[in-house]
Amino acid sequence: MESLRFHTVMVSMEASHGTWAVKDGNFRIFEEFAIRSKANVLLNTKVISVSNITEFDSFGNDVHKYAVETEDGIIQVFDEVVLAAPLRFSDIVLSFPAQHYKRDYHTVHVTLVSGHANPNYFGRSDIEKLPVFIVTTGYPLAQNFPDGQAPFETFSVHRILENGETVVKIFSPNKPDEKQLDQLFLNRTWTYYKEWQAFPQLYPVEDMDFPSFILKANEQDEFGIVYPGSFENFVSTMETQTISGKNAARLLHEKWCSKNIHCKKFGDGWGDY
Repeated sequence: MESLRFHTVMVSMEASHGTWAVKDGNFRIFEEFAIRSKANVLLNTKVISVSNITEFDSFGNDVHKYAVETEDGIIQVFDEVVLAAPLRFSDIVLSFPAQHYKRDYHTVHVTLVSGHANPNYFGRSDIEKLPVFIVTTGYPLAQNFPDGQAPFETFSVHRILENGETVVKIFSPNKPDEKQLDQLFLNRTWTYYKEWQAFPQLYPVEDMDFPSFILKANEQDEFGIVYPGSFENFVSTMETQTISGKNAARLLHEKWCSKNIHCKKFGDGWGDY
C-alpha cells in the first residue's frame, strides 16, 4: 500500500513539469474521438435503465438485445451496451441486481486561485523565494499541522500572469474555507472550486469482490453488458482505463466477427459488419 501511495505522489509531481495541454481544453481530444467515429453522440441525455429483451431475426431465431431508456421517456434498442460510468454513481436500473458491485470512491478537492501567495505562511520573507511546487506530508508528521491534518496536499504554480499574479492549483483533503484561503494568499482576484469522485477507495483487503468485465444476470448467459469500469477497482488512471476501453472494443470485435469473413484483424480497422 505504501508503494501505491508513493507511486501516486510521484505521478502527481510529474504532471506539473514538462506536460502539454490542448488549446481550449484537453476534452477536445475525446470530443474528436466521438466526431471522427461518426457516432450519434447524445450529450446531456441521462440513461435511467437498461433492460434485456429478445427479438427475432428474419429466420425466426431469437436475438438478444438491450432496451435503453433515457429520462425523457425515449427507449432505443441496441445490439450491445458498454457502461462507461461507474456503477456507484450511474443510478442506472439494470435488469439484474448489481448493488454488491458498488464501492466507495475517493473525493478529490481542487481549488484554482489567481492572486499573490502569502510567503509568510510558508516561512518565507519574499514571494520570489517561494517554491513553485509544494507537497505536504502525511501520517505521522501531519500531527504537526493544526487538527493533525495538512491544509492541502499539493500547492503548485501553473501560470504567471502579466499583472504579476500567479494561477495556483491546490489539491486538498477537504474543501478549503475562506479563512484558509485568506491565510494562503495576500489577495485573490479569482477562485474556482471543483470536487468529484475520482477513483475507488484503494485499501488492502483479503477478499475483494471485483465486478466482472461483463455484467450478466447469470454466469451461464452468453450475453452481458460490457463494463470497463471494473478495472478501476484494481488501479484507476486514464492510461489504464484506455487499456480497459481497448479490451472492451476487442471483446465486441471478437463477438461480432467470429463468423464474419469480412472483418479485419483487430487493430487494423473495424472492417464491415
